[in-house]
Amino acid sequence: METRKAQLTGGTTYTVSLPKPWASEHGIESGSLLYLYPNEDGSILIEPEASSEGGAYTATVDIQSYSEDELIQAVYALYLYGSHSITLVDSTGDVSDRKQTVQSFLPHLIGFEIMESSNEKLILENLTNAESISVRKSALRLRLIVLSMQKDALVAFVENDHELAEQVIDRDDEVDKLLALVMRHFQRSLESLDEITQLDISRAELFEYYYTTRQLERVGDHAEKIAELVMSQSEPSPDELCEKIHHLGEESRKIIEESSNIILSDVTISKSFDILQKRNDVVSEITQLDRELYDHESSKIAHQLGLILDSLRRSADYGANIAEAAIQNAARTGTLPDQR
Repeated sequence: METRKAQLTGGTTYTVSLPKPWASEHGIESGSLLYLYPNEDGSILIEPEASSEGGAYTATVDIQSYSEDELIQAVYALYLYGSHSITLVDSTGDVSDRKQTVQSFLPHLIGFEIMESSNEKLILENLTNAESISVRKSALRLRLIVLSMQKDALVAFVENDHELAEQVIDRDDEVDKLLALVMRHFQRSLESLDEITQLDISRAELFEYYYTTRQLERVGDHAEKIAELVMSQSEPSPDELCEKIHHLGEESRKIIEESSNIILSDVTISKSFDILQKRNDVVSEITQLDRELYDHESSKIAHQLGLILDSLRRSADYGANIAEAAIQNAARTGTLPDQR
């Protein structure tokens, strides 16, 4: 660490000298343009013009030896990294046979399109920018889908509705797409100081949205798991058990919705403590019902219900994770409630 003294220049401007080794390393000389990013914590970040312009994130990949799955994983990784333009080439001279694979995957990536296609290369470009994206609205949309997925998955289980279960499974793609969008901007914020400015949120807020959407996506995965169990179910479960499952589903969704409201809708932080207690109560109910299944006359039904209870338990835990993150953020910012 180096220290500098601020000097008053011309009676109105404070100046601070830059370490010469750092300036030389980044090609800074008299007249060079620097970008200054003030932070809420009182710090200020300095970025050379060349580094700021490097935020375009262009990438070129030789996919000659890639399988279809490897090609999709490579494109997905570059999307999450924040690439604005991806050029796919084949050293053997022909990439046209890969276009269908890429084209079928692009609907999973918000904003990406094939802009140029030839035998020699495929160029994918991002048509959106951070200024047009609301990470908060994306997170709210993801939550709406996830909660409806869990609700419909349990309805499908109770009514043995395979068509509804299929709809739940299909909706998981939209959840993954929204999560990927949030992850992309979070990743870009680690590499580009200007990303936070364009998104018009703080780095701490972006992390909270990222963490919340990760927890919500896992809830969606368990809703999909319940729907897949329904697809293998030949007949409805006993009514008395279905009523209990329905009740526990409602309680777990309350935990998820209320905890995410603290992050996404500025609900008072004191609500977090109530949510954690509610999670404990729901887990106790789930544990008790799970024990009752040991004596169930049908081992197959008991096994299915046990898997569903496990998914509900984990979903409640994911909601509690969000509440715990909110408490930790309040501790960091000194906004914990004085009394309960």
